[in-house]
Amino acid sequence: MAAKTGSELQTLATLVDQVAQFGDQSAVVQFTREGREEWSSARLAEEAGRLATGLRAIKVAAGDPVAIMAEPSPEWFVAGLAILRIGAVLVPIETQMSDQDLKRVFDDCGARRLFTTARLARRLAAVSTKRKLEVFLFDQDDGEEENSRGRSSAHQPWQSLLRDRAASAAPVDANDRAVLFYTSGTTGPPKGVPLSHRNIAYQIEVVKKTGLVRAGDRMLLPLPLHHVYPLVIGVFTTLGLGVVVLLPHALTGDAIVRALSEGKGSIILGVPRLYRALYEGSLAKVSGRGRVAAGLFSGAMKLARASRRAKLPLGRVMFRPIRNKMGPSVRLLASGGSPLDPELAENLEAIGWPVAVGYGLTETSPLLTIKYPGEGDYTTVGRPIEGVELKIDPTALPQRDREAQKAGRTKHRRGEVLARGPNVFHGYHHLPQKTKKAIENGWFRTGDLGYIDRNGFLHLGGRASSMIVLEGGENINPEDLEGIYSEAKEVAEIGILAERGKLVALAVPDRSVLRGHPREEVPRVVRQAIERRGADLATYKRLSHVEITREALPTTRLGKIKRHLLAERYEAARRDEGGAARRKGPVAVEQLSGEDRTLLENPQARKMWDLLSRRYPDRRLTPEANLGMDLGIDSLEWVELSLSAGEKAGIAITEDLIERADTVRDLLEAAASAGGEELGEGKRPIESPEEVLSRSDRRWAQPNGPILTAAARVLFRLLRALLTVRGCRVTIRGRENLPEKGPFIVVPNHVSFLDSPVLTVAFGSQRFHRFFWAGQGRIMFVGRFRRLFSRLFQVVPIDPSRGPLSSLAVGALVVKEGHPLVWFAEGQVSQDGQLHSFQPGIGLIVNHYEPTVVPAFIQGTYEAMPLGKKLPRARRITVHFGKPIEGKKLKSKAGRLKKGEVHQRIAQVLHDELAELAQSVHQESEKGHDQAREAA
Repeated sequence: MAAKTGSELQTLATLVDQVAQFGDQSAVVQFTREGREEWSSARLAEEAGRLATGLRAIKVAAGDPVAIMAEPSPEWFVAGLAILRIGAVLVPIETQMSDQDLKRVFDDCGARRLFTTARLARRLAAVSTKRKLEVFLFDQDDGEEENSRGRSSAHQPWQSLLRDRAASAAPVDANDRAVLFYTSGTTGPPKGVPLSHRNIAYQIEVVKKTGLVRAGDRMLLPLPLHHVYPLVIGVFTTLGLGVVVLLPHALTGDAIVRALSEGKGSIILGVPRLYRALYEGSLAKVSGRGRVAAGLFSGAMKLARASRRAKLPLGRVMFRPIRNKMGPSVRLLASGGSPLDPELAENLEAIGWPVAVGYGLTETSPLLTIKYPGEGDYTTVGRPIEGVELKIDPTALPQRDREAQKAGRTKHRRGEVLARGPNVFHGYHHLPQKTKKAIENGWFRTGDLGYIDRNGFLHLGGRASSMIVLEGGENINPEDLEGIYSEAKEVAEIGILAERGKLVALAVPDRSVLRGHPREEVPRVVRQAIERRGADLATYKRLSHVEITREALPTTRLGKIKRHLLAERYEAARRDEGGAARRKGPVAVEQLSGEDRTLLENPQARKMWDLLSRRYPDRRLTPEANLGMDLGIDSLEWVELSLSAGEKAGIAITEDLIERADTVRDLLEAAASAGGEELGEGKRPIESPEEVLSRSDRRWAQPNGPILTAAARVLFRLLRALLTVRGCRVTIRGRENLPEKGPFIVVPNHVSFLDSPVLTVAFGSQRFHRFFWAGQGRIMFVGRFRRLFSRLFQVVPIDPSRGPLSSLAVGALVVKEGHPLVWFAEGQVSQDGQLHSFQPGIGLIVNHYEPTVVPAFIQGTYEAMPLGKKLPRARRITVHFGKPIEGKKLKSKAGRLKKGEVHQRIAQVLHDELAELAQSVHQESEKGHDQAREAA
């Protein structure tokens, strides 16, 4: 049973004491890929107190700014509580800020101490700030040695600050600063917003009284803590109530559902983008079951909405299976940060998820209003919270609208929303002019337009700063129109702006359009969909022009469009039809959407991004880039990419991923979800092939038994006879170069489907059955006869479309078991008879196992049976086995090459060795012809 809190919270310095009351009760559950880590309230409070003592020991005084720049974690909570405990000012900083904004923020806030992670600390090393930062790392254990990259002596593990005794709460005045937030910068550079202890403490106590959050709840917190909404409501309020905070290991759908299910979450603290993703994810799963299922779902939704209006909760019964899959214990969805689409809100409640909506700003700590589940209609954001006053100022409207209101031609008094109350801040940090504009006679100008209905509910109508006034005098709220146009299934995102007094837009195509249409057709398809969607709107609300981009719109991490960047993106798309498809190089991370920047916070996703950036420097790399059309990844390129992903990033590109991945984002999400699990220690396909191969795959690497070997001998004689009958005389040179024992690899050129039978004959009747062959599955394992042939001659499937690394594992197992292997390193039959570049798979196996390699040059098969011919012609064929090369010698030669990774360089060395053998054969042949002519 949760302990009861004592007196009301007066300052955040005593928040640690409130947390400590809950003792051994769970406070935070951090989910990881491998499991989860659980912290009790007592542990949080104790370590926060000990850390507070350590901060005092390094001369952090009351009022000093101390920054935290990291993703949510129990350590973040400890550091935040400790900073507040001693009366210092907590400065939470967005991890995805641009370098320019980071410099501006650090210079502005004056922080000299920072809690962060090793990766972010390395990034900050490149940002020149006025003050030297003393950095404490969350992800380095006390006593950990310096890593190979080196680390500044100012970087210390956060545990180094812990002291034996906990600090007492500082005698903080309620009007002292507690937290300095920086706005997300939707209309310009971030502004510093200081909130006092009174501002936040009052907000916490009001939320407690609402009863929306109560002791015993378990709240999912999938939001970054540099925003006031998740920090005040999701951390300070919940910890003070004894509510368990659930932190997912990633912001992917699977990770969120897992945290909800395993953590038995009862509340989700989210933003509209998250709820849309959850709802559309449920809808997509139903639609994937066919038209009948989709039709039934649509009908059930209509019935559920209608019954909910009649106060009959049919949706809770009908959609229980969906709720059980997503989060069986969820009783409340809390939405804030940006407007929640009314239709989405109604659908969520129809399914059986009650929705509470909060409205406010950073400057208001954050809540000004709350809409309780089932209260009012879905267009309102609720009534003012206790102690808050709201009023409407029409002077922010254009003159025509003000005159219409005076004349009584409008139903409601509209204008800018003004607010005052104990939770409203007193002014911006270092920005007196902006403060003067924002606060007039004690009222804070929110910048939001709206009206208050006769029941006291607030209705919003967009930001005053983003309202568009058309040449005809009409006022347009772009957010409302964007919601309408984005309902077109062909549109993933849309941003509306004005150009010469008319509405224009920048639109991002939906993934389904990119998948289903050629690149040149995509703009037409999207524009036509937008035109259809606008056909029913008033003429002045229709778009005069739409530019198409495949790059995400610039947004904050809460999904708000950065409108001061929209015009620049629109012009860039205008200059380059198709959305910068022809520009080269990776898009800057700070230009990505908030969702994509968050995705790249995942270390594995970032590794994949960096790998792709290095690999395709001459392509335009964005999360929306199509792997085939934009990056040119075909079946053979999948092999190389898979090898690099495995070696450089520890990420397995599986058969299933190759089948379903269309865009770079698909790869990033797969990397984030897998987290290297499939390529964990001891389970890498090349090093430990037997651990990643199925039992059926492992059979391919086992030698044939007596019966199959006898059958292969019969077929061997038949092959030799057929070659003779067709007039193909096979001569073998250098067969003594073949080692007597394995493992070794024969690497021949590949100019004809006749190469394999000829090589088989060249090995001789006494040893051919010892060899294994690397063969493409889509060629050698199609049809009964080919499968039987492959089994008899011990062909192992090496097939890029099947899963490059796991496919290579079969060949690796053959070498590991000590058998000789034939490997056509070009990957396919040459169409012109010339030797082409080698694929890197052979290099990976040689690099690890160091087998002897024998180059083999086959002469005459191209003339006898070139690609496209079904039967051979009479020709003289010669097989030349070159001198064997030890694996260590190959690696030594590869080490002298400058370009490429090790396995690529080994493949190049082998190519050069075979080319040199071919050249010597041709020279001998020419010399023989010359001698013959002279003798004649």
